[in-house]
Amino acid sequence: MTQAPITRGSHAVRFFENEERAHRTIAEFFSEDARLDDCCMMIAKVETFAGVRQVLEANPVTRTLAERIRFFAVDEQQLGQFLIGDEITRERAEEFFLHVLSYVPASGANARIRLYGEMGDLLCIRGQHATALQMEDFAGFLFALEPRLSILCGYRINRFAGETRAAALRAVCAKHSDVGPLLDISAPPDTHDEKTALPAGGTSAEAALRVVYVVDDDASMRRSLGRLLTLSNFRVRTLDSAEAFLKEAGALFDGCVVLDMQLGGMSGLDLLALLAERGIRLPVIAMSGFSDEKTESEALRLGARTFLHKPFEPKFLLDAVARVLGLACS
Repeated sequence: MTQAPITRGSHAVRFFENEERAHRTIAEFFSEDARLDDCCMMIAKVETFAGVRQVLEANPVTRTLAERIRFFAVDEQQLGQFLIGDEITRERAEEFFLHVLSYVPASGANARIRLYGEMGDLLCIRGQHATALQMEDFAGFLFALEPRLSILCGYRINRFAGETRAAALRAVCAKHSDVGPLLDISAPPDTHDEKTALPAGGTSAEAALRVVYVVDDDASMRRSLGRLLTLSNFRVRTLDSAEAFLKEAGALFDGCVVLDMQLGGMSGLDLLALLAERGIRLPVIAMSGFSDEKTESEALRLGARTFLHKPFEPKFLLDAVARVLGLACS
């Protein structure tokens, strides 16, 4: 997938530019570390379901998984049954989701229930971006009923084109605990020249042309930093180890690295030394939860541009990223 696997309990979102990319990512969501007792479900357009099945069936390893997906067809017209004007009728929506969950097997405490949904995206087709946010709020209702659940929501990035919808994109990101990077998007959703909501300054076009690689083995920290940077219009790639980062070293985008020093496996200092040895010149922002002057001094000696001590204010990180990327900084 475009970042670390979506874990149980996550409410994730991914943005797509084309259908083929969407189908591959959804198929990976269902197949990543899949178990025989996992339950896979889709609330989506017929075309999306067909595309995902085609991807799964093309691989002998995942072919049988295609037959196990419970599919609930929905399109932008059918969504009208849940609405009165631009407001969702909660009773009807809850009744529908209860029907969906009724197909989840009661057995298998360790099983994962994987649910892909694009109801929010379909509401955006109707121009009802605010209503899509209301639909996202039902994730809490679903998690309360089924703690084994993992939810992936999919949106086409062109639903948010234009300066008037940039706020809607940020609002959708804020509704999710796991926000995917826009690595498959060839251009930012808003290519106008106005300033973004970046606390550190910069323009959306400048920020979106670069990738911020967040390398930290703390899942909650990765999610928090990924969300912060995504909401500030940076393209983000989160990785849980130095080794995972090095696997991508042959296809790195222009950008910078936000690197934790205390990683499991190869340490942050070891990675800094290796990057210098290999001539990988992405600027690095080092960070640590420990007050260790020796580590800070060594990180700066090895080429880190700056060093942040956890916990830090969001503005400190955004200022540092803008600075090392050469963006305007207030």
